[in-house]
Amino acid sequence: MLGVRGGFNRALAGGDVFSFVTDQLTLSRGDFSSVTLGANLAIRVAPRVAVVLDVAYAGAARHSEFRDWVDQQNLPIQQTTYFRRIPVTVSVKRYFTPDGRSIGRFAWVPARRAAYVGLGAGWMWYRFRQAGDFVDFRRSTYSTTSSSRPPGPPSCTRSAASTSPSAPPYC
Repeated sequence: MLGVRGGFNRALAGGDVFSFVTDQLTLSRGDFSSVTLGANLAIRVAPRVAVVLDVAYAGAARHSEFRDWVDQQNLPIQQTTYFRRIPVTVSVKRYFTPDGRSIGRFAWVPARRAAYVGLGAGWMWYRFRQAGDFVDFRRSTYSTTSSSRPPGPPSCTRSAASTSPSAPPYC
């Protein structure tokens, strides 16, 4: 079964890197939140057990400038900050109720409700990149450059839910 979803991803934006950019630049923690798009593929391995592969994407690009610094022409020192995340998880779902029924050989009708619990693990790839003009605080100068941070740590997921299809079962 293939599922596609969209939504809003609120970034926590914590840590030294985010503290620096929110203190020195005209960015706030909320600027790193963005729309997310994702897809999952569920493969049934037993009558009420499925293995699910889930991939999503969330990205933000925000223009900013230094709060307390200007260049030699008294113009703002501007840059763009990019923050992209791609979580990939594999999980197992155990359904307590049937998640649907087959009609014939090629048709399947989802159940109105399907209660399940799940457990999984994955990896979060992220990229934090900045491009533009920056202040070198040691020399009190500014320069044009770009920088980025390495990929993120492993992640885990757990779930318990009851799902309901949003469309009538015959669509």
